[in-house]
Amino acid sequence: MHSHTRKLLMGLTLTAALAALGYWALGRGPDFQVGFEREVVSAVEPARLEKAVHHLINWPDWHFNTRQVKAVDITGQPYAAKLQTLMAGSLLEFEMEPPKKEWRRFVIKAVVTDYFPGRILAVRLTSESSGRLQQMFTNLQWTLEFEPHASGKGTLIRGRVSALTRSRRARIFARIAPRIVMNQVFYPDLEKLARIEFPKEPVGP
Repeated sequence: MHSHTRKLLMGLTLTAALAALGYWALGRGPDFQVGFEREVVSAVEPARLEKAVHHLINWPDWHFNTRQVKAVDITGQPYAAKLQTLMAGSLLEFEMEPPKKEWRRFVIKAVVTDYFPGRILAVRLTSESSGRLQQMFTNLQWTLEFEPHASGKGTLIRGRVSALTRSRRARIFARIAPRIVMNQVFYPDLEKLARIEFPKEPVGP
């Protein structure tokens, strides 16, 4: 084997070893809080946007990969259609389904930890049937804040998500690309929410 070939192989081996060492080092240490925040301006007034949030029938229109959201009691039974609205302390059940991937359906259960109509909504995940999110994070919570836009027209929507890592894999990715990682677990689609001009209202008993 030519000397320059041996040097090339040695260099590649050393590079791979250093990369593996760096990858391992990124996952060391205690778990830590990681977060993500973004803002979107809507031409829709806060009062109208509030209806898209308050009535759960609208949530599939602005919550990623969501077939249905239901408010349930402590036994998991859904409330009547006209009671499918929000309040602080509400227990929510999300039926999630990625587009054209029915076999990947899963259920998220969450609690509304803070809700002031037209101003703030905070939701904390309590369980997730696939186990993927809970293998990576704990105390996962997202928040929406609404305020009149400084121009006097429309609404500023501010979205936040935060969580505590709970695995080596989560620590590695949260250090390499925290914004990308947290964007993947921030299910509210602020752009779609901002465009809802005529929110639906629940019907039925």
